[in-house]
Amino acid sequence: AKQASLLLGAAMGGILFAADPQYITHTMKFNSDLFFYVLIPPLLFTEAFTMHKRHFFTNVATAALLGFLGTVISIFGIGLLTFEAARAGWISRMSKNNPTEALTLGAVLSSADGSDLFEVQENPHMYSLLFGESVLNDPTTIVLFTALKKIAPPDDKPDYSVADGFATFGDFLRVLALSTVVGAAAGIFASVCLRRLE
Repeated sequence: AKQASLLLGAAMGGILFAADPQYITHTMKFNSDLFFYVLIPPLLFTEAFTMHKRHFFTNVATAALLGFLGTVISIFGIGLLTFEAARAGWISRMSKNNPTEALTLGAVLSSADGSDLFEVQENPHMYSLLFGESVLNDPTTIVLFTALKKIAPPDDKPDYSVADGFATFGDFLRVLALSTVVGAAAGIFASVCLRRLE
């Protein structure tokens, strides 16, 4: 189903671009705030709502370790390797003085796809572990991407400092805490509403 949706979207985009290239480039703009704050949360809520809770909470510590710490390691691993490749001259169109652009790319590439879950549905332990990692991976990459995007330089300025790194980390923790509170409140509200419907 995902592949069919992807192909359909690509085909529609190709048809629109062939019909009127100016319409695509000037009229249709991608709004990342709409995508991150309106389209993604219902998908995550649906994933979390339909999971097998007993299996998930049995493996919640391991899933959190993989989904949070593993994602952060992946983001910084990919980002710093990309930054070093840019400084060595292997990548030409990336900042050689400021690592935030490379780290933002690392955040984009570290977002996991849960399509591998269909392969392990027979094993409930493995399914809940991969499902928990997938559910925690998406918010981590979204929050870090947003925090890094805020301090990404408009030009090739070399004045990235340790204070910028701490500001990014503080922003990450603040957004993580607030989104956890909002998510918990929405989950409690939804469970109360659904319980009253039964």
